[in-house]
Amino acid sequence: MSDENDDFPKGRSQERRGRWSRAELYRLKQLFGTCDDGVLARRLRRSEASVRRMAEVVFDPNRSAKRRGPKQEWAPEELERLRKCVGVSQLPRIAMILGRTPEDVRAKLEELANHPKRGDWSHDEVKALKTYYGWRHDHALVVILQRTVEEIRAAAAQHRLSKDKAFLRREAGESVRSASRMPRWTPEQEKQLVELYPNLSNLQLATQLGRSVKSIMSKANELKLKKSKELREAVGRRNVGVRYGRGSTMPNPLAAGTTAPKPTAIAAEGALPAAPPPGRSIGDGDTPDGN
Repeated sequence: MSDENDDFPKGRSQERRGRWSRAELYRLKQLFGTCDDGVLARRLRRSEASVRRMAEVVFDPNRSAKRRGPKQEWAPEELERLRKCVGVSQLPRIAMILGRTPEDVRAKLEELANHPKRGDWSHDEVKALKTYYGWRHDHALVVILQRTVEEIRAAAAQHRLSKDKAFLRREAGESVRSASRMPRWTPEQEKQLVELYPNLSNLQLATQLGRSVKSIMSKANELKLKKSKELREAVGRRNVGVRYGRGSTMPNPLAAGTTAPKPTAIAAEGALPAAPPPGRSIGDGDTPDGN
């Protein structure tokens, strides 16, 4: 989730006050730490201060310790929440949300980062890559996906993914504004997009036109283009196949005998953030991404 998905009014006059409802508390429990506090506050129509105060009550370490008991093995739902928080929240907050010690969380983050997966990418891994790539540093993606930086960048290039412009601007300052822009669409490119869009996937279009998938989607939406019925049905059949285990993996782009695609679209939309400096642990002071 990112700022562009935030459709709530930003004016203070719209802020709710008083007692929190069960629905609000549920959303707070689900989303706190996984997105920027300002974004969450607007979604809940509460002030940021109110969101933080209530989070301290909801995730109080004494209450959670009594409720959950001694921590041992990591449950799947804990690992999922950990991955959502990496690259957004700092280590103490993640520990508070999970009801674990900072040392416990740090150890798990380092374990995930130092034991990358091997082999082909699953459908769920590709889906996670598409979800997180635009709003996470590459070193955070190493933890989220348990893949090496090289594999992540190669897979991102293969799927024509790019870092979000707002993310790049916030990380590098206003000077990156012009550097993060893709070249303007020419009349010839727009004409080509109109002709090809109905019958080609966005990934095929991005590869053919030398742009990112997000750029293709944005321009198609602006031009009000639609996919053909035949393509929509083909995509539907493919999704059904994936759901039942047919064609549910993507060949590793860095496997032996293969050549990683060149990250054309990624480079065109801004330089990739570097890995954290030596001695800095993942999750310790990562910049909130508003995602």
